[in-house]
Amino acid sequence: KGAGINWHNDASWKYGATYYLNNRWNQNWGGEFMFTSKNGHGYIPIVGNSLVIIRSPLEHKVNPVLSPIIPRISIQMFMK
Repeated sequence: KGAGINWHNDASWKYGATYYLNNRWNQNWGGEFMFTSKNGHGYIPIVGNSLVIIRSPLEHKVNPVLSPIIPRISIQMFMK
């Protein structure tokens, strides 16, 4: 609970990927992937067994997790 990542762009990598392992997640539990660019901004909700791939440098962050019971579980990968 409370874990998150502030705005950054992973500029030393060409791609970043996040694989979400949670089979169950409630949108009120936080942990969303937020992004912004000159073309717009938005968020990607947590969906179990899904993969999000971004191309750097994309400004992004992860909102703090609010669930006191279930952790947000993901695998983070970076590619050059």
